[in-house]
Amino acid sequence: MKACSLCAVYLVFFFLMCTVEGYAMPGELLWKDEAGGSICGSVALNSDGSIYFCANDDSLYALNKDGTRQWAVQVTNDGYASPTVGKDGTVYIGSQDGYLYAFQPDGSVKWQFEADGALQGAPSIGPDGSIYVIAHSLYAIGSDGFQKWRVRDIEGWNSSPAIGNDGTIYIASANNKTFYAFDSNGALKWNYNIGYYTFCSPSIDADGNIYIGAEEISESGYNRAIYFHSTRRAL
Repeated sequence: MKACSLCAVYLVFFFLMCTVEGYAMPGELLWKDEAGGSICGSVALNSDGSIYFCANDDSLYALNKDGTRQWAVQVTNDGYASPTVGKDGTVYIGSQDGYLYAFQPDGSVKWQFEADGALQGAPSIGPDGSIYVIAHSLYAIGSDGFQKWRVRDIEGWNSSPAIGNDGTIYIASANNKTFYAFDSNGALKWNYNIGYYTFCSPSIDADGNIYIGAEEISESGYNRAIYFHSTRRAL
């Protein structure tokens, strides 16, 4: 299956930039790459222009910005996995086999960390370089691959955490319809009962406001957008 549908988001941005510099016409296809399976996750970009994505052939791919292949490594995933790139170029990816993998920019394994189940969503990186991932627990992993802390016993986390500028970790549980804020040491700061199911990741604006989509399961069926302020219930 061709990966051009995944690359389109990156390519549109790329040829709009190129148009400003006079290199290409708007909407011109620059390249496409063919992966070995379906691609349903997000693309991650490195500062050097490298492109990373997963396909359901259990592979993590790395491309150069001109579309040429750098490397591909085996990572068990269903095509929905999304990598994250650290400031030092390390590529982090959560796997269906329960491991968080850290890859060097050349594709070699830097380290791997075993969680308590299949990892959900893309890894999130805090201001201090800590990596936050979700399985059956919320984990904080140091950039050296060792666990810093773990929050257990809140089921239904299935998205990526959002990280505030102060290091606060925000995440919602679909099972109990509750939104949580944890400090950078893993202590609960506050929680808020949304009252609706949520399966997506929150976003934070420059003022510290948090936005998250939610869903009410009813006969009519409709979606809601939930908004609240990060300091509203801070302890």
